[in-house]
Amino acid sequence: MLPPTPEQAEDADSSIEKSEHPHKLRRRNRLMSMENTTLTEVITIYEKLKKGREENSVYRHSSNFVDGSTRVDIEFNEAEETIPIVPIFLTLPSIEIEKNAKNTLDFNKFKNFRPSKYLYFSEKSSLLQSESIEKLSLNFSELLKEKNYWLNIYDPNEQDFSVLFNSYGVHDLTINDIREGNTEEKMEAYKHYTFFSLRLMPDSVKDRKENEDVDFNILLFKDFIITVHDKNWPSITDILGFLNLMSTHSTGLTPDWVLFSCFIEMNQDAKYVMDLIEPEINKIRVGSKSVEMSGIMRRNFDMELRVYAISRFIKPKMRILRQLKVKCSKRIDKIVMRLLGDILEEVKLTVTLRIYAYVIVFKIIIHEITIRVKTGTPLDNAR
Repeated sequence: MLPPTPEQAEDADSSIEKSEHPHKLRRRNRLMSMENTTLTEVITIYEKLKKGREENSVYRHSSNFVDGSTRVDIEFNEAEETIPIVPIFLTLPSIEIEKNAKNTLDFNKFKNFRPSKYLYFSEKSSLLQSESIEKLSLNFSELLKEKNYWLNIYDPNEQDFSVLFNSYGVHDLTINDIREGNTEEKMEAYKHYTFFSLRLMPDSVKDRKENEDVDFNILLFKDFIITVHDKNWPSITDILGFLNLMSTHSTGLTPDWVLFSCFIEMNQDAKYVMDLIEPEINKIRVGSKSVEMSGIMRRNFDMELRVYAISRFIKPKMRILRQLKVKCSKRIDKIVMRLLGDILEEVKLTVTLRIYAYVIVFKIIIHEITIRVKTGTPLDNAR
């Protein structure tokens, strides 16, 4: 049975909305809007989480402050319009997170997660895993008829491609791209789904071979999303943590949020690698004044290659996000579309500018070493 076409799904959704009580409909829309303060806070913190650092992953809702003080929350009726409230800061003893479990945001719930070949997550079932797709549930066929779920397939085989073709109506061209791998990064819109062919940051995948591109494929349908990849991506754990909080603090968790989370994780992968190499670049900059120049030139070249790899990783994602806004904005929730646009702007203002800055530093280093070679004098005197 093929998934419904977008037109059929929209007709079904409109009939459901008409049958709902107006107050229930407004509440549902509010829960999935940025007026939902908890939802807004979850997204804000998630976007700021950094990889590879021993940082807190459990936060007290609306009570996290750098100076260790605690805010006294003022209750208000969410049905009424809210006005800006100046937080009241009091010096109080620290409160254990466990005592306020109801008000915590735990992004690390799945820290002990061990990936299986098949992963299924939805607001209704939470996390299901299995090494066999039929064993995800006692009634697998009914499970696939559910809405708003994420199915992740690791290391796909021919049986998986058959399921994608027969059960989901995925086009032969898409399946060939996934099967063959090493295709260009792109976004393609088909009748009832959107296909994203992406590559992961090499440094973020542990079991890859040297100089091997790691593909990550996304099939975004109206009511569910499927991801397919042949290498273990640790960020799957972070995506699960985010989706768990989204399903806890909102209703109607849609597949668009999985897409948003994938792009957030890829952006964080790029920034993490840049944070790693920046101290090394600074050491090379200082070392360019030393007597031993061959080592400096070699390290400089190595860093140039790593920066080039980051640029090569991030540019296709920027192009795809621009294409998504132009070609498929009606297929994406407006809030998620706006947040994806924010990712694009952040990449422009942070990652891209840092890449340009590093390129300038590399040119300066080469220029300084060239002066030393030509003049035969220490750099400081050459100036």
